[in-house]
Amino acid sequence: MLGFERPHNGEWTMRHTSTPETLVPPTPDSPRGIVTRRTALRAGAALGATVGVLGTAQAAHANGQASGHRRLPLARGGRTSYSVYLGAEESPVARHAAQELVDYLGEITGASFPLVVAPEPPRSGQLIVVGRHNPVAVAADLPFADLSDDGFCLRTVDTDPEASDRASILIAGAGDRGTLYGVYWFLDRLCGVRWFGPEYTVVPRQRVLTLRQSEVNAVKVPRFRFREVFAADGADQAFRHRNLLNGNSHHLREQPCPPELDSWSDFWPYEAHNFHQIVSDQSLWHGGQLLAMEPATRDQATAELIQRIDAKIEEGRDPSFGFSQMDWSWQPDADSAAFADAHGGALSAPIIDMLNEVADEVGQVIPDARLATLAYQFTFRPPTGLEVSDRVLITAAPIWADFAHPLFGEGNPETAADLDGWTQLTDQIVVWTYNTNFENYLLPFPNWWTMCESLKQLAERSVQGYFGQAAWDNGGGAETAELRAWVLARLLWDPELEPDELIREFVDNYYGAGGTQVYEYLELLADSVTSTGAALPCYISSVAPAYLPFETVWQADLLLDRAERNVRRDEILLTHVRILRMGLDMVILLRRNELASAAAEHDIRWDLEIDRRIARFNGALDASGMTAFREILAGAALGDVDWLRRLVSITPSPAAPPAEVAGLPASDWVDYQELDFTLYPLNADVVEDAAASSGYAARMTGGSIDWGIQLELSLLPPDIDWTVYVVVRADTQSEDPTARAMSIGVYPPFGNYIDLSVGQFSDGAFHTIEVPGTYRSDSAEVVWVQPPGSTAISHLYVDRIFAVRA
Repeated sequence: MLGFERPHNGEWTMRHTSTPETLVPPTPDSPRGIVTRRTALRAGAALGATVGVLGTAQAAHANGQASGHRRLPLARGGRTSYSVYLGAEESPVARHAAQELVDYLGEITGASFPLVVAPEPPRSGQLIVVGRHNPVAVAADLPFADLSDDGFCLRTVDTDPEASDRASILIAGAGDRGTLYGVYWFLDRLCGVRWFGPEYTVVPRQRVLTLRQSEVNAVKVPRFRFREVFAADGADQAFRHRNLLNGNSHHLREQPCPPELDSWSDFWPYEAHNFHQIVSDQSLWHGGQLLAMEPATRDQATAELIQRIDAKIEEGRDPSFGFSQMDWSWQPDADSAAFADAHGGALSAPIIDMLNEVADEVGQVIPDARLATLAYQFTFRPPTGLEVSDRVLITAAPIWADFAHPLFGEGNPETAADLDGWTQLTDQIVVWTYNTNFENYLLPFPNWWTMCESLKQLAERSVQGYFGQAAWDNGGGAETAELRAWVLARLLWDPELEPDELIREFVDNYYGAGGTQVYEYLELLADSVTSTGAALPCYISSVAPAYLPFETVWQADLLLDRAERNVRRDEILLTHVRILRMGLDMVILLRRNELASAAAEHDIRWDLEIDRRIARFNGALDASGMTAFREILAGAALGDVDWLRRLVSITPSPAAPPAEVAGLPASDWVDYQELDFTLYPLNADVVEDAAASSGYAARMTGGSIDWGIQLELSLLPPDIDWTVYVVVRADTQSEDPTARAMSIGVYPPFGNYIDLSVGQFSDGAFHTIEVPGTYRSDSAEVVWVQPPGSTAISHLYVDRIFAVRA
């Protein structure tokens, strides 16, 4: 890209670069801004050390406070009198912090800030001192004991008696991570740098950079001791540190980390779902979990946990470990059930009792040892009449919550009661919450304001940490992932901030001239959740949830059309809008038949632009780096992006009415084709089929036993009784005509189905099968089709499902 300049109440400068850079409108904190994609830090040189002695820095700090209204001139006209000073004994993390300060201040002001690494500070000139291992910090006598793991002090100190109007600045944490976060807080909150995404940073251009001296005298400590937004889009280590996120758990911990960034919190022992790994003797397993009250179980757990904690200590890590249930249910043994009954009927009781004893036994060998366990699913309910050991940390995971509502309030009464119950038992709690739809990472999940309210509610209680699980295994591209990470990061440090202001700031910068429409889009979807009374569980299989009715989808599409037009000349911002738009495009492409019919019924002219939309969706999918569109714990094929790409890209032909509805008025029957089905990616696909009414059919392999093809009955027109028909065929292989070829049913309840035999499909043609009974839109959940789980057929095909007024 060629360099250019454009005046705008000053100077906006675009540098020559090999990666795209884009001007963005000024923000209140950055009146003249540029956006830069930073893929590597510029190299910095440590200048020769100079020697000097300090006067009384503590007294200087007092003087600085007395004149706190003064402004410190860091740079003017591309020049500065400040150097960045680092003690010679500082760690790679602190050195990295100092280099980041040099790089970004230079980028903001155009001035060169020398980096001085030496045992003693320079004798003259103003300094920005980084870290605590230097004479300036020692003389300042900072309150390091009050800073916890990540807090830091900002101080103004007089290091040059000849320049009384230009105080030096000290940034120091009790530990390396605190110092690093102090530098990032300084650059972000005071100088206007914003790391909105791993590859999207707003850096203000300011020919004159001055700071209020009162703002450079502060102690900053985060509200939450542990802070992690677990998302693939925020997995970049530098991005997380720059936004003061100190969590690095699960598979992220196993990724190589350069020494200058290798400073993460060990407060939360995140290991989970490992009962059977810690207690490997299967005679001690029972009902899916453990014999929790059995002494041998506790003895084996103690011995194994001592070994595992010792191994962590040898790596220089915290003496802690997670010990918690397998990720399924529990049918407890008699002793465990009796103990639960004696403590309020809570199945958490025998687990907590086991953890208490094991933690105390481990503590006899490793005095500082700590354990963590889950309050999750069957253990989410807290016990009564039982204490939690100070050595045990509770990881409370409200997976059954309705995320359309804050965790505490009328929308989640049971979740709120259980969480409050745990806070009364212990103040050692990390909340593991959920901010995505694990069934489909692209589907809009409109909890942007409620997730912030939930975080604020947690901050009011005795909760020490926050683990926000989002789309974590998808490579990138999940809906609004960067927005979530950035907004949550700021609130985790300071929950007193206003969420709406943070959301507005993000969208105005990340989407530029399209930010207004993106904000309106977010509001529209959030309001639709409220007006429809829709729930937001973290598992939604449908692309037609209640909060995405026709009118909302249509208006949302118009808003993102305008956003896209507004940024059409900016490649980066246009990509941002199109990646955001992927989810809505997916919904429209998969519901095109329904939406086109609804538009006609409402007499609305809405060109769905199918070919253009398919091309835009595929282009955005490529740009996003997405590797899975849903959680893939059960196997990579479950989130196969190419499967989704094929599904949204099909172009069915108009289907003629089935023979069974000949002569009926249009109001007496409804037709559903392959794009209307809910398909299970592991075993269902859509293929071209010349015999099918639209030229396409949904297909499953005969060896599967999944309900891999379903139709949600909520799609039926309401307040009418319907007879349902499924049009199917099979590629038969068995010579036994009585062998089962497939089953077709309606759920719930279980057992409401019919079996069909190989002999019924020996001709290879499609057959219309009537589902016994009549149904309404709210009488059951789904119609399902299931293969036999055998070689009796190689494949079954579903052409259409239609319903006739009963």
